[in-house]
Amino acid sequence: MPKINEWAGSTFPLSDWAGELDQAYDMARLINDDLTTITVIRDGSAIAAQNVRVETKPTGDSAALVNGRVHEVDAIVFGFRSHPTITDTDLQAGDRFVVDGVRLEVIAVLVDLENVLQAICEAKA
Repeated sequence: MPKINEWAGSTFPLSDWAGELDQAYDMARLINDDLTTITVIRDGSAIAAQNVRVETKPTGDSAALVNGRVHEVDAIVFGFRSHPTITDTDLQAGDRFVVDGVRLEVIAVLVDLENVLQAICEAKA
């Protein structure tokens, strides 16, 4: 997609909208570069499969404080949000799924980010 906002400049009436659209397309390219399909279990039932990017933690400790508890961060999921042609990723705290044989649970979803969903996940036995 052309970078409309770069071509038109900041005074173009659609500049803000075009910038957001560019960001959504950029995030889609990032996610599609290493796409994984997950089947999410929510409240004991599977919901529709979703395409996401899952980044597992590098070596070393990583933790997140969520609702007053410290959780091990074993993976971060990147999902779609605000893309004009791709359905938004639907993840919530407590959702579970398996990637490469590892059971993961969503601990928190970062909701203040534009054009991307990020979910912090912890491995579960």
